[in-house]
Amino acid sequence: MPSFEFGGGKTVQTSSDPVLLYKATLESTLRSNWRRPANITDDDYIAEVEVAVDHHGRISDPVWKKGSGNARWDDSVRQAVSATTDLNRPPPANFPARVLVRFDVQDITEPIGISE
Repeated sequence: MPSFEFGGGKTVQTSSDPVLLYKATLESTLRSNWRRPANITDDDYIAEVEVAVDHHGRISDPVWKKGSGNARWDDSVRQAVSATTDLNRPPPANFPARVLVRFDVQDITEPIGISE
């Protein structure tokens, strides 16, 4: 029987934890609004932004925690955060009020940190 492994494939992580699922939705929504600048070698760039998420799912009060060192790239992250104002559904009851979101382009990224 042939193997299901192939080049470029990513391991799929699944969870039934509502906090982790909502965190993944937050990251996906932010990244869908992210327009990385063209013609930049950004393999090692990382930016971290902490955002507030209220009980309605509205995103606000971004706090810049770490920049990439490239103004164009960091501005693209800022624009993605400012363009993402709502997740269109409330978070689970135990979701933290503030969440750290990491923007990078690595194939394997660390999970989004949750701030208490």
